[in-house]
Amino acid sequence: MDNSSTSPISQDAHENEADGAYVTLLTQHQVNIQAFITSLLPGDPDIEDVLQRTNIVLWNKREQFEQNTNFKAWAFSIARWETKAWLTEKKRKDWLVFNDELTDQMAEQFQESIPDQKNEDMLPSLRRCLTRLSDNERFLIFNYYQADKSIAECAAIVKKTEGALRVALFRIRISLRRCIESHLAGKEVTS
Repeated sequence: MDNSSTSPISQDAHENEADGAYVTLLTQHQVNIQAFITSLLPGDPDIEDVLQRTNIVLWNKREQFEQNTNFKAWAFSIARWETKAWLTEKKRKDWLVFNDELTDQMAEQFQESIPDQKNEDMLPSLRRCLTRLSDNERFLIFNYYQADKSIAECAAIVKKTEGALRVALFRIRISLRRCIESHLAGKEVTS
């Protein structure tokens, strides 16, 4: 009799242990994943739905995750794809949404700015910082990132050149990142 094969009981125990470690990783990164999705869909009421979809896919693909690799990057990649899939569904219903290129750009920018460690204050900080924008800044951010318009169309609406609009949006994103970082560091932002 060959004792080298793994018994079904020890295999189940190993799978349960691996699932437990995966649940721990998923739980530790949940706030960051939600903040990342919020950065792609600022002000959207369906962020929780996209997060739920992302969590389902993350769970279903748990065996594809390679231990000792960057879980956050892997989870953000899945979150990005789920956000794009959700936006595509939304487009079919003729709702105003991000276009894919802008989603990718924002995802890359925010992915780099979200810290690796678990931080329960990330999402409230992002929401708080969005409310601190001026009316004009909020108009630019929400209309540009939620409307399916080109930079030229948005520039015409706000009566700015395309270059000026790009600079304004860049400055707003920098301001949001600094505000979030200040909140996370425990400092109050006055501007």
